[in-house]
Amino acid sequence: IIEHFQIHLSRLKKNCEDLQIEFPKIKNSIFFKLLSKNNALKGLWRLKIIISRKESSNPKRLCFSQANVIILLSPYKEEDSNLKLNVETSPLLTPLYNIKSLSYLHRLYLYENALNKGFNETLCINEKHQILEGVFSNIFWVHKKSIYYPNSNLPYLKGIYISALLKVANSLNYQIKEVSWNFEEIPKNYDFLKLMAYTQP
Repeated sequence: IIEHFQIHLSRLKKNCEDLQIEFPKIKNSIFFKLLSKNNALKGLWRLKIIISRKESSNPKRLCFSQANVIILLSPYKEEDSNLKLNVETSPLLTPLYNIKSLSYLHRLYLYENALNKGFNETLCINEKHQILEGVFSNIFWVHKKSIYYPNSNLPYLKGIYISALLKVANSLNYQIKEVSWNFEEIPKNYDFLKLMAYTQP
């Protein structure tokens, strides 16, 4: 089973449209052939689809262009649940902050910088110290049958997995609360706090 497969494809198509790249026709059978040939029908695997523009005769002209497609498959590495977090005022605000792309050298820099300091991840905040996201993850916390996460109007990339989590939580009668909070506003006796990765570096 490929988790949230159609949702991922729909977002990929939307991102291509935003970047004026013609979304290619990709048959589902291609993915299952890839899984089968790599004996990846059991366990956890990471499937990545990369779409880029083909070279244009006029690269300066902004118009829909055909695409190159690369599909990668690799074993999925579970993240350590006990994280040491570095905190940085976010430099992630770019015109593409809400598009999942490979244009994330700035994210890699923050991630490597955190590792060099002995941390596992960097949590980004804005100039008002409001919590945004990890460099490759979304954050949420649970307190008294309510799930809190950063307000969708804040500048960060909202991943598919946290969106799916919120739908499940809502069906279980949890209160869903979007907040623009800093760390001091998170209750000290929260039940659960987690960073949910939307990609791996």
